[in-house]
Amino acid sequence: MAGKQRIAYLDLTKLWAIFLVCTGHAFTMLSVGYQAQIFGMLYTFHMALFMLMCGYFSHHALSMPFGPFVKKKALQLLVPTAVYVGLNLLSTWVVTGNCPTGFIRDEAIGGMWFLRTLFACYLFAWLVLRLPGTLWLKIIGSIVFALLFPHGYYLQFNYMLIFFWLGYVMKGHDGWLQAHTGGALVVSLLIFLLVPWQKPAVLTYDVLFHDPLQLPVQFIGGLAGSIMSITLMMLICRVLSRNWKDRLADIGRFTLAIYGLQGVLLQNVVERIWSIDESICSSDVQQYVVAPVVGVITVIVCYLLARLFTRTRITAQLFLGISGGPLPGGPHPGGPHPGGPLPSADTSLRRT
Repeated sequence: MAGKQRIAYLDLTKLWAIFLVCTGHAFTMLSVGYQAQIFGMLYTFHMALFMLMCGYFSHHALSMPFGPFVKKKALQLLVPTAVYVGLNLLSTWVVTGNCPTGFIRDEAIGGMWFLRTLFACYLFAWLVLRLPGTLWLKIIGSIVFALLFPHGYYLQFNYMLIFFWLGYVMKGHDGWLQAHTGGALVVSLLIFLLVPWQKPAVLTYDVLFHDPLQLPVQFIGGLAGSIMSITLMMLICRVLSRNWKDRLADIGRFTLAIYGLQGVLLQNVVERIWSIDESICSSDVQQYVVAPVVGVITVIVCYLLARLFTRTRITAQLFLGISGGPLPGGPHPGGPHPGGPLPSADTSLRRT
């Protein structure tokens, strides 16, 4: 393997998560819509899972001096954000013949929202870790402090920060999950089946003070779904052949590019020119067959394109966030680069 040794079950988990992202985005083209059961199920946890995994891989970066740290994360996260936002605007203009001011504004503020939020979590965590005091007090205090921030619709910083810290503290303690994989899977699955399946609410002051159960309920759903996914991938890794495990894990190493490319191709092109209603197939077939198939196809197409981008330094930096690329045989990006934005305000142009 190029570079550092990989952890196969984590790469498989990233593949699983980006598949859920692409599957969720497929519902825009289906008449069954966002009320479909499977849509609510996957949106309950898939972005929390991505952020937890990012926190897991954050230790090295968070130990760096401030200047190199900011430079590294800006190249890794903000440069691809700018590139894919530009491609979103271009594809919108090509497909629709128009690029409304409102859509430009929404993309400028919230396009590739997860990478922006991840950068903010990194920066905030770096500062918090330099404060005096015990680690747990700093983490809990920073979460409470973040909940007091003014918050807009796009970035969900205060909620995602919780899972970033969970991933951070999980590093070095995940041996327990590996030793109790089956039990953890069963317990997390049972809890996940009991919580309401829904997209996480934006934690505004109104939500926090007038619906105090919203945060704990969506947190439990996000955590249960995340642990369920990780332990399931642990078990799958134990039964897969080495060949299949390596092939699938390799796809999971390109989630940043898959995330950006699916936004351009699926959300801004395919969803605007293709739709499926019940005259073609039933609502059950739409959500349990069509959406997953679209998800699989999208992941494969975007992965193949991402592999092409590893061939030159410029494309590796712009589309994959890898400075100094390409690596021999194609780069294996360190750490998860998550995917899949939640809906923006302009649902006529950007829907998830």
